[in-house]
Amino acid sequence: MVALRLCLVRHDYNSVDFCEKSINHTTLFRILHVRYNNDLVEILDENIPIDIVKYINHVKAPQAGAISTFSGTTRDTFDGKTVLELRYEAYVPMAVRCLKTICLAARSSWILHSIAIAHRLGSVPVGETSVFIAVSSVHRAFFF
Repeated sequence: MVALRLCLVRHDYNSVDFCEKSINHTTLFRILHVRYNNDLVEILDENIPIDIVKYINHVKAPQAGAISTFSGTTRDTFDGKTVLELRYEAYVPMAVRCLKTICLAARSSWILHSIAIAHRLGSVPVGETSVFIAVSSVHRAFFF
C-alpha cells in the first residue's frame, strides 16, 4: 500500500503509465488540513490549485529571518515523451502521516520555525504546481 499514486498521461500514445501501485479507494474531501506545532500539512482535492502565498504567509513570523520554498510542477516531458498532465491519488490518512514524518525529519536535521506543505490530488496539467513546501527559520544559515 502506498500513500500516493502518480501516473503520467502521455501525448504520443494517449495512454496512462502508472509509476506506483495504489490502494483501492480514496477518501472524499475538498481540503484536509492538519496542524501541529507550527506546521501545516494540506492535501488538496482535485481542481483546487495551490495558493503559494497562503503557505508562505503561514511560515512568516517576526522571529523568522529566512524562508525557503520548493515548488514541484508538472513538466512537459518524461523519458523523451510528451506529458499532458500528472494524476495523483492518495489514501489520505497515510499521505498525511508520510508528510508529517517528513516534517519531523526536517526538524531533526535543521533548526526550523515553521513548515507548510500542500499536495494536490487529481489532474495537474503541465506548468501547474502539484506540491509546495515553505519552511522558515531564524537564520538562512540553517537551510544551507
